[in-house]
Amino acid sequence: MVDNKNTFEARKLAGLIEQVDLRDGSGYDSERLFTEVQNIQPELINKLERGLQWIKDNNIHCVVVGGTAVVQYVTGARDLTPDIDFLVADITNLVNAAERDGLTVSPLALMEDPAEGITIAEFDMDFMDAKTGNVKFHKYIIQTARQARIGGATLNIVAPEVLALMKFNLGRNKDDSDAFLLLQSGKMNKDAYLKPYLIYLVL
Repeated sequence: MVDNKNTFEARKLAGLIEQVDLRDGSGYDSERLFTEVQNIQPELINKLERGLQWIKDNNIHCVVVGGTAVVQYVTGARDLTPDIDFLVADITNLVNAAERDGLTVSPLALMEDPAEGITIAEFDMDFMDAKTGNVKFHKYIIQTARQARIGGATLNIVAPEVLALMKFNLGRNKDDSDAFLLLQSGKMNKDAYLKPYLIYLVL
């Protein structure tokens, strides 16, 4: 059996591992997101960069959600928080990879059930478990995710229509503001917005 290190080196030599560089504007689909990332403190950019590289190196199946996804789609009036939130399809695989690499894994703060997510402190990244909570809706998020270029890495990102619904559902003022920004962004297909809304209603 080929060990993980050799597998990684083989993929890297074959050009299958993307190298993350959050300071290179040519690696972004969203000029707005690039600009906001540059406003983050340098040490925090380094942490996020290491985290995204770790995700790519370990082929973690996850979807960018939260504030980073909002900034990807909108053009202004929304600052970026210095962390990235993900919905992850296989939390067990994620935890095993993190523990293997000696990373600090802890329950996601402010969650009613710690099993619903984890934080990896070294990266300032939160990972929500798609198999807990609103499982049917989480599955739909993963199935309908788009791809985006962030720092030279190709990442799965929640569709704007679904993200708006997620934000409205959270019900906080800042999330409502995000949802309205998405509705006004010109990036949403109003017909596509209807399907996730109906799915949510029948859950």
